[in-house]
Amino acid sequence: CAPRVELEQIPDGLREQIVQIAEDKEWPTDKVLSLNPLFSRVVSIAVGDADQETGGHVLFAPLDEHVDDVAKDAPDWLIVRNEKRMLEMFWSLAGQAKLVVTFNGRNFDLPFLRNRSAILGVEVRCDLVSQPPYQHEPHLDLYQILAGSSWGARPMNLDAACWAFDIESPKDAMDGSKVGEAFAAGQYLEIAKYNLADIDATRSLYRKLKSSVLDHLT
Repeated sequence: CAPRVELEQIPDGLREQIVQIAEDKEWPTDKVLSLNPLFSRVVSIAVGDADQETGGHVLFAPLDEHVDDVAKDAPDWLIVRNEKRMLEMFWSLAGQAKLVVTFNGRNFDLPFLRNRSAILGVEVRCDLVSQPPYQHEPHLDLYQILAGSSWGARPMNLDAACWAFDIESPKDAMDGSKVGEAFAAGQYLEIAKYNLADIDATRSLYRKLKSSVLDHLT
């Protein structure tokens, strides 16, 4: 996700709240904007098949004026659309999937996608957020499996899980906090490659957990 508006474009009262949040958390204002679907946009969505060894596809939405240029030179695994069309494609895929696996998707990614879809008038074809915390279908959040009741254990992120399970981390070159800055700089392919690596790491973690933990869950 990346800011879709400049801070100066936001009404005064809201702008003051954003600045105050940034000061309280000691964050740049762009980070506050990026984490809020009311002020930011979805940049890319990576999807992959758990039955495949590696690879997947990245649905990517550059700035509207860059869509055609990015699509022209895109590798086979990169599908370039505007944000609304990208979200439509995601919900079409999610609606057909038997199981959607994420890492911390329940807390952030899926509510963000749902809210951006609502703002853009995109049909949300399945509910991947409202299931009880320990019901693992149709959405399996690996973060919840690892964290369990140990919510105070930190860091409890994908990078830490990759280290513990001896999986190559996608976070070496980039992480989610850097996406907004990279998007503003037009580093679209770098973001997409990071997302593709994220899929490989999540799939590897899913496989390691499946035989030891997940097969025993209801």
